[in-house]
Order: sequence, then C-alpha cells, then structure tokens
Amino acid sequence: MLTVKDLPVGSFPKALDFIHFPTRFQGVIFRNWNTVPFERIAKVLGCTKEDVINAGKEMGLVPDERYTGKWDQRGFLTTIRRNWQLLPYDQLLTLLDWTPEKLHFALREEDFLYYKMGLLKPDCEEVKFRALTDEEKEKTAKLRESLLSCHAGEEPEPWSFLAKQGKLKPMFKQAEDSFGIRLVHSYSALFGDALLDPDLDPYPEAMLADYQASGINAIWMQGTLYTLIPWLGTDEYSDGAAQRCEALRKLTEKAAKYGIRLFLYMNEPRNMPKKFFEKRPEWQGEPDETGENFAICTETPGVLEALRDGLSELFRQVPLLGGVLTITMSENLTHCHSRKPGACDCPRCKDKPVWQFPVSVLRAIEEGIHRVKPEADIIAWTWAWDPEWVEDAVKALPKSVKVMCVSESRVPTEACGVKGFVRDYSISKVGPGELAKKTWQLARRYGLETMAKTQLNCTWEGSFTPYLPVPSLVEQHLNGLRQEKVEHLMAAWTLGGFPGGNLPLVDATKEELAEKRFGKDAQAALEAQQYFADGFKEFPFHETPFIYTGPQNFGPAALFYPEKTNYEATMVGFPYDDMYTWSGNGYFTPEILIHQFELMTSRWRKGLDILDNLDGNADVEDLTTIAHACYCHFNSTLNHLKFVYYRDRGEREKLPEIIRSERQMALELFELQRKDDRIGFESSNHYFYFRNELLEKVLCCDALLEYFA
Repeated sequence: MLTVKDLPVGSFPKALDFIHFPTRFQGVIFRNWNTVPFERIAKVLGCTKEDVINAGKEMGLVPDERYTGKWDQRGFLTTIRRNWQLLPYDQLLTLLDWTPEKLHFALREEDFLYYKMGLLKPDCEEVKFRALTDEEKEKTAKLRESLLSCHAGEEPEPWSFLAKQGKLKPMFKQAEDSFGIRLVHSYSALFGDALLDPDLDPYPEAMLADYQASGINAIWMQGTLYTLIPWLGTDEYSDGAAQRCEALRKLTEKAAKYGIRLFLYMNEPRNMPKKFFEKRPEWQGEPDETGENFAICTETPGVLEALRDGLSELFRQVPLLGGVLTITMSENLTHCHSRKPGACDCPRCKDKPVWQFPVSVLRAIEEGIHRVKPEADIIAWTWAWDPEWVEDAVKALPKSVKVMCVSESRVPTEACGVKGFVRDYSISKVGPGELAKKTWQLARRYGLETMAKTQLNCTWEGSFTPYLPVPSLVEQHLNGLRQEKVEHLMAAWTLGGFPGGNLPLVDATKEELAEKRFGKDAQAALEAQQYFADGFKEFPFHETPFIYTGPQNFGPAALFYPEKTNYEATMVGFPYDDMYTWSGNGYFTPEILIHQFELMTSRWRKGLDILDNLDGNADVEDLTTIAHACYCHFNSTLNHLKFVYYRDRGEREKLPEIIRSERQMALELFELQRKDDRIGFESSNHYFYFRNELLEKVLCCDALLEYFA
C-alpha cells in the first residue's frame, strides 16, 4: 500500500508566495470556494465549517455548494492545479478525499499530469486556520473591496454545456472526394478511468447525435490493456477489468446506433512501476526519466505473445470495437527504445535497429486483433518516427495497417525573419508538410492506406475555446489533404473534439458553412473571420515550446508575479514567468514574441469590430462570444509578455498600464465565461480556469498596482 512518502516530489523547490492573499489559509479558502465542500476545506485547515464560511464572507465571497459534486467528479485536475503551490501532499489528499494510490495513479496516467505539474512538487508548509492580525484584517478589507468591484453575481454552473448537446442538425451530405474514417475524441470525456464510473459517460447519446450531424463516423478514447484484460496476470493492476470491458462493450453498441465506430488509443505494452517487476524481473526494460517506471522489454520471450493474446481476448469480449490507434515511439515507454531511440541501455535491445521495435509491437497488435476481427482498423501513428528509418518501418508493416502522419510536421515558419518549423498541433501554419507527404508516398508505394492527423477545431495554440474561428485556414489544410489523396482523417487529439465548429468544413466550403449558419450576416462573418485568420497566421511558432508552455491557454487566469519566480514553465500546466522557456530557450527574442502578438491582436480586434456591429442570430452571437474570448487570451498573452519583459529589465514605470489592461481582460473573460461555460474548458485539463481563477487575477492585479506604485 502506497503512502504519502511514495508520491513523487522531484527537486522539491520552495513554494511560491502570493501577495494578493493576506494569509495562505485565505488562499486555500478562496481557490476552493464553492468547488470543494466547506466541511472538507475545514478538515484541511483544522477548523470548523463555520470558520471557513465566515472567512470567505470576510473576503466578499458568497457561499453556494450546489456544484461541488461536479468539481469532485469532473474537475479534480483543476483542483490539483489550484492547490499545487499551496498545500503539501497530505493536505491535498484530504482536500481531494483521495488515497495516495489514487493520486499516484492520476499523476502517472491522467494524460501526463506529473509532467504538466513540472515533474516536481513544491515544498509547501502545512496551512492552518488562525485568527487574523490587525494588519491582515486591513488587507482583507482591501481584498473584499476589490472583489466587490467585480460584481461577481451568482455562482455560474460549470459543465452546463453538457445539457445543451443533441441539438445539431445535419448540414451537408458527405462529399464524394471526402475522407473514409473521420475520427475525433470526445469533447468532454475524462481522460483517465472513465469506464469504471457510469456517471462519467464519455460519449452520451446527445453527443453522439451531434457527431453524426457533424459528419463524424469514428470516435476514440484511451485504452490501457491491463485495465481491460488481465494480460499481465491476475494482480491488482487489472482490478475492475471485467467491469470496464462490459462498459466498453455497451459504449460500442451505443455508438453503432449512430453509425459511429469506437477506437481505442493504445500505448502498449504499457510501462509499469518498479513494484510490478518484483514478480517479473526478466520483463524489466529501460527506465523513464523519474527512474520509478520501466518499459516492459519487448525482446523478453513471451511478452509480445502475451500482448497478442490480450488483444485477441479484448476483441472477443468487445466485438464492435472499430480498431486501435497506436503511438509506438515517445509518449509512454512502449519498448526500450521509445524514449531514447538508439541510446537505450537494455542489454537485450541496445544493439538492434530502432525501427524494428515499433514494427514488432505493431505486428503483435495487428495479429492479435485480426485473428479475431479481420475488418478492424489498425492505425499506426508515425509520431516521433525518425525520417532516417521510416521507410524500413513502413515497408515492414502488415499491409492492413493504416499509416497516419501529423499533417503539419515540418511546415516552415518565420517570425521577424527568424525561421523555424512546426512539429505538430498547428492551425496557424497550414499543412500538409513535406515530411507527411513523403511518408504517405512511402505508404502508398508499399500498399498501405494513409491517414492525416490534424486539428480542425483548436490546437495548443489556443485550446481554451471549443473552436478557433479561422475557417479559411482549416479549409486550406483540408484541400491540401485532398490534393495528396489522403484517404482517412483524424480531426482531433484530446482537444478539438467539439461537435460542430469547423468540423463541417470536411464536407463544405467556408462560404457554404457561413450561409447555413449566419444567413444574412454570412458575408460580414466571413470578413471578420478572415481578419482572425490573418492575425492568427502571425502566431510565433517553432517546434512546441510556446504552444506547450506559453501563457496563451490560461490567458487572463495566468498570474503575474512581482519578482522573478525561478520556476520553469511546464507543459500545459503552469506558465509562471518563464520567458526563456516560452521562447524556445531563446529561439525567439522577447521583442519578437511581443511584436507577433501585437500583430495578432490588432488584426483580431478589426474582426471583432465587424462582429460587434451585427445583430444576428444565435450562431452570430456564438461566433462573437468565442472570438471575444480568443481576443482576451491573445491580448492577455501580449500583456504577460510585456509584463515579464519590462519587469526583468527594471522598467517598472511601464508596468501599471499593462496591469490595468490585464485586469480588464480578466473581467471581460469572466463575463464571457459566465455566458458560455465552454470557454476555459479542455477535456484533458478540465477547466484551465473558472470563476475563482479569474477573480483571483483581479486581486493579483490590484495588489501589483499597489506593489509597483
């Protein structure tokens, strides 16, 4: 049984201070207000429920516990993120009402959560409730004034958008030259262990109906084989496998009613914790970066045979499964070369060609599935495959496998004369790129079908809205794929699966879509969206540093710090104030980043001016709301860049104007999210922010204005 001491801490740096909270316990109360039950907050702080409520009221907060159950069920990642810098592990577990085992599993399996946290836990002192000093009372009174100035109103309901699904109507017939498989991820599913809790249905009927109306015929979800089939043996890792398998079978049957097939995304064989190998030492392969988890070595006799048998059993038990989507390099350690290709230390693997490892895993997967269901689709995603050996791998694949490439890989970029390239996740830089084209050509040469991995609705350039309103860029990309004669399409990773948005462009032109949605305002909407596209093309892009670590996905919710934190920005987790990492370790200068976002926001503003003068239908209002939210995020990113730049240069006289602009962005986004609670949500991160974070940013700005006065 795991204990708190078994949870990872990494370098364990001192936790940050927050000057806008008079005390740390008030920070705990504020950040968890109306999202964690007051009783549980009191248990964390060692006080009574009444103490918590009274302390909240002193800050100007209004108690309303109607939605705490939703946050426990659907928003626990937001809760973890809110408290990562405030609470030590034992108090965080009390707040979540979790065991150490549950948190350890989440950090490892909840879409790389520990990486998003920075591969470290800050050293937080125990936080306890106490009486305020006179000085703290005075600061609390100022905090209350700031909060009351926001006119926050009634507590908004999170995830209310779930009840609004099932309303879409089919717009267009499938085009003759369109794609066979059209695959997306659930817009709202939890990424972890959703099959064990029937209340967390990853694909409710209404969503499936909307996908059908949007022209989608395939959906995917994460699948870890040992949680579905005890292929590793009968041990605790497969607890609940039968229940999950039954839930999966029912889900495939439900999807089939809408003409939709379910695929499992599989990284297999899965890397396992050190404890697993105590009974199977011969299976232990290469360690991960933490040294706590290890690959199951696929060169060990019996491993691939067991994997093959496990997949056969899975498709026997869930016969309507459409197939699997695989990543065999990078991501999880699926073999000894997957993270350190050509440089692993495993004595069984180190001297063998790297390309043989993904191929041997894919062969085992294909054989195991096709001996039970020959028509199932096996999608081999070439993510992180080396161009030096990709032909060897493609040539050796079974002919029934479909080869999928990230369409925009290696698309060239430029910002202020500095050239770069895209790795993936781009709408601003339009694919397909030469690397994908060459790989598809290889696939066709060796008799394999092709598939494009794209993001049609949103990317990590901006994942905080259900879609980015830049249809001309999406249409250009789709036309490029048709020209390359790509047969199949993956339109969304965990982000971008909103049923609607840009998805109908698979079967229609942007003009046809605008006419259907906006009627008499179609031309004006297209003109506005072209300004958005022209602005978005200026996004400063080179590989992945800014899209993963920059502040744009948190926007006005990302805190400003009065002094340098020395924390490194994390992957879609905490941007902190780390300009060096945002810039790609200095690849772009701060001046270039600022210039590019100035271009983006000025052009985006011109598009908004057009929409603000329209008085159209509900679709026009939806477009206007989403476009405004995008502007708030991009303008906030510009503010953040300027704030850190001038703060670090000692030009503090320039900061108050930036802080006041940022305060306004937080308030504008607060009102927009109150109107549309899709804003700020992304399934693998839950809510990047909600009411608490945006109100806290106002408090942060007011404290900074006083600090820099």
